[in-house]
Amino acid sequence: MKRTILEFSGIKPVAISSFGPIKDSSQEKREKWLAKANAYGRHA
Repeated sequence: MKRTILEFSGIKPVAISSFGPIKDSSQEKREKWLAKANAYGRHA
């Protein structure tokens, strides 16, 4: 994703975070992922 989408469109990411696998994750785990993504968004 970094090279194929982000760098092609001019975005230079510092780091890429991935969350998963989603299929077998618990509700609690997904809520933690959402909180982490929210914190990353607030920091930007």
